[in-house]
Amino acid sequence: MKTKILVIFLIVFIAFGFLIYFNKYLSKGTLLVSSNPADASIYIQGQLAGTTPYGAKLPEGLYKVRISKKGFEDYETTIDLRGGTKKSVSVSLEKLQYLLGPIDDAIYKISSDGKIREKVGGDFDAGIRFFCPLPGGKRIVFSVYHDENKKSSMWIMDIDENNKKNLTGNSEISLFGLFPFPDGRKILFVSSGSKPHFLSLWTIDLNGNKRKITEIKNPAASLYCVISPNGKKILAYSYDLMESHGPSPLWIVDSSGKNLKNLTIGMEGKVVSASFFPDGNKVLIDFLGSVFQPQSTGLWVTDLDGKSMKRITKYRESQDSIIISPEILEGGKKIFFVSDQCLWSVNSDGTNEKLITAGVSDFYPFPDEKTLLLFGTQFHFLKINIDGTGLKQITGDSTAKLIKQPYIPKPLYFERWCGNFSPISPDERKVILVSDLHAVCCIVSLHTGKVVNSSGKIVLPLQAFWLPEQ
Repeated sequence: MKTKILVIFLIVFIAFGFLIYFNKYLSKGTLLVSSNPADASIYIQGQLAGTTPYGAKLPEGLYKVRISKKGFEDYETTIDLRGGTKKSVSVSLEKLQYLLGPIDDAIYKISSDGKIREKVGGDFDAGIRFFCPLPGGKRIVFSVYHDENKKSSMWIMDIDENNKKNLTGNSEISLFGLFPFPDGRKILFVSSGSKPHFLSLWTIDLNGNKRKITEIKNPAASLYCVISPNGKKILAYSYDLMESHGPSPLWIVDSSGKNLKNLTIGMEGKVVSASFFPDGNKVLIDFLGSVFQPQSTGLWVTDLDGKSMKRITKYRESQDSIIISPEILEGGKKIFFVSDQCLWSVNSDGTNEKLITAGVSDFYPFPDEKTLLLFGTQFHFLKINIDGTGLKQITGDSTAKLIKQPYIPKPLYFERWCGNFSPISPDERKVILVSDLHAVCCIVSLHTGKVVNSSGKIVLPLQAFWLPEQ
């Protein structure tokens, strides 16, 4: 009898143990994690759990999972794991890319995940006010502002901080902008003139030999300059439309200093932007007419002497229809632009102006110039072919919700300060957006829609450019 009772007890005990084990087994779920590339570290609840590919049974619950690999952006997600279920996480890690931006009076190397990695150029007794990449993106020139005499010196260095050199010494040149020539051998800069309301244009080579080109009467304190593709001509105009100094003309001058001419003489208003056509023989002008001459508002094309000035866009009466961000594409045959929150195109001779799509705040061509990246009015990113086909949204609600947060103010637009340096990253997976209003630079992933913004106060005018792929 006792033996039977003992056997029954053991059976019950074993069964009970199996039941406990079985319940514990059922309350666990299976987590599988893979990545491309593999061998990435996996952190679960902040603790290193292994490397990809990874699989484990874990008690049910919410788990914060981070996948990390050197040279790639971290990927983070939250998994709700239930007992008896299987959850898989498979991710293609985005390669870290780097850009330069001026923050808190210094130049910093910033990774595409928004983290400030290192200061570039070392420490100066004064603040860095303006920098610009030379063609190729491996060297930069920058100005350093000195509070004691309100002047600036110009420096040049490699991206890796080697070969740093003061080009202007202690000459106390007051710099308002730096514009490299297409061959990268000279830099154009703007300085105060010899008399009030004049600004002077100078060139300086990489050995520090400088030469004054000309002086331009310009009541505003700044000029923006554009150099022709062959380096023989220079356009100059005031770029701050908020300044109330009367008309803002467009000047053209030979890089030798000869043949200074006002291309917009007789036109009342301000130049919004100007650019050379790819062959350098014509100029595209985005003009904002004054209240006395509103019919001048629009895009104009002229030859280099200003005699063939022709408006190529229809007159738009509404102030909301001001033209922004014109881009010359298809070898100079077509102009694309934004007006009244719509994307338009027009032939460079003024024919065939047509609406491409609505709901667009800004746009920028991809490097192949066959596809356009659109920044929508609802803060989405979209793609469209230049013939108007293939419209596709490429970021979703995550982008919209994040960009609308207070720390990323409006208006936002594509960075265009660095000449031919695109706001689109070399692998075409990231884009830089900036806001002059609150000095913010943010980076948006075109793959995931994730938005990160730089920390620290960015120096105005805003500048940022992607470093070449290493």
